[in-house]
Amino acid sequence: MKFVCEHSIPVKNKENRYFTLSSNDKLDYVISVINACGEDVEIISASYTTNKAGFFKSRIDRFSRNNYVISAPTFGTHSSVGKVFQRIFALCWLTWYLLSNCHRKETVFVYHSVATAFTMLILEKIKKIKIVNEVEELFYQLSGIKNGWRIKLEKKIIAKSCAFIFASNELNSICNKNKKPYIVINGNYNVNSDYVQNKYDAKRFVYAGLIEVDKVAFKCLNIAMYLPMGYEIHIIGYGNKRDIECLIKKIEIINSYGKCKVFYDGIKRDEEYIRYLQQFKFGLCPLTSNSSYQNACFPSKISSYMANGINVITTANTVLKNSAYGPYINFVKDDNPKSFAEMILGLNEKNCRDTKKIVKKLDVECKRKMRMFLKGINNK
Repeated sequence: MKFVCEHSIPVKNKENRYFTLSSNDKLDYVISVINACGEDVEIISASYTTNKAGFFKSRIDRFSRNNYVISAPTFGTHSSVGKVFQRIFALCWLTWYLLSNCHRKETVFVYHSVATAFTMLILEKIKKIKIVNEVEELFYQLSGIKNGWRIKLEKKIIAKSCAFIFASNELNSICNKNKKPYIVINGNYNVNSDYVQNKYDAKRFVYAGLIEVDKVAFKCLNIAMYLPMGYEIHIIGYGNKRDIECLIKKIEIINSYGKCKVFYDGIKRDEEYIRYLQQFKFGLCPLTSNSSYQNACFPSKISSYMANGINVITTANTVLKNSAYGPYINFVKDDNPKSFAEMILGLNEKNCRDTKKIVKKLDVECKRKMRMFLKGINNK
C-alpha cells in the first residue's frame, strides 16, 4: 500500500529533510493501525532538504518490518528562487515515481496537502487511482481566503478523493457531502509507558507544540500575567528561529515583573519528549474562539497530552466537545487569558481524570474500524 506524505528519514543523517513533528506523529500512528490490519506500507516522501547547499540522492530507508520510506532527491539552496525550483523538482520526481510505479486503479493514500494535489490529480486522470485522503485541516478555512487557485485546487482534490481519513467529525461534515467511505482518527492513540509518575500538582503547566507569533504558545504567556506567585508555565516546541527568539524575549519581560514564572525548555523528541511531558498533570491549549477556524482542524496536542496522562485545559470548542475526548477535557468559556487563569486557580483533584484510559479505548476501536474501512475500499 502506498502513502504519499512528507516524512522524516528514520536514521541519523545530515540531509535535514523538512517535515513537521505533529504530522509525522499522526502519520506514524495511522500507518501502525494499517499495519495491525495486515497491510505493509510504502511511504513516498517528496521532502526537501533545509540545507543551504549540497545534492542528496533519492533514498530508501526501512524503519520497521512492515514499512519503508522512499525519499525524493533534493538539493540545498539559500535563495528564495532556488527554494521554488527545489519544491518543483521534488514534485516532478513524485509525479514521475507514481506514474512509473502505480498500477491502474490502485488505491493510494495521501496526507492532505495543496502542494501534492496537482500530482495526485494527474495520477487520478491517467492511472485512475483511487485516492484515500487523510484530511487533518482545511487550509482554505484556516487562511480565511475566499478565492484563488490554491482554494480551487484543494477543493478539487477533496472532490476527487474516493475515501477519507478525517481528524474530526466536523471535517467529515464539511468535506464529505457525497457520503463516501471514511474513518475519523482524532490523533495518535498510542498510550506511552510511564517513565515519570506525574503526581497531582495544580501549579505547574505545560504547552507543547508549534511556536508561532500571536498564536497558542504566545497566548500561554498572556495567561501567566494573571497567575500569582508559585505558578509555573513550561513551553516546549518547534517553529522558525525568529518566532522562537521572540518567545524567549517575551518570557524574559514577563519573568522580570510577573509573579508566575515562564520557561522555554527547547525542542524535545522521542523518549525525551515523553519523559518531559509526564512531569506535568495539566496541559494548556488556549485555542482561538473563532468557530470557522476550530472546525477546520483538530489540535494534535490533545492526543499527545492525554496519551501521557495529562489533563487538558482548552477553549470551549465544538470539535473537541463532540469528540470522544470531550468528557475528559476542562473547557474554558472563551480564549481570554484571564478566563484561563480563573480556570487554573479553581483547579482541584476533581479536575484530574484517567486520560490514558480513554486513549486506550480509542486505540482498540480505531483498529476495529480501520479493518472495516480497508475492507470496504478494497472491495469497491
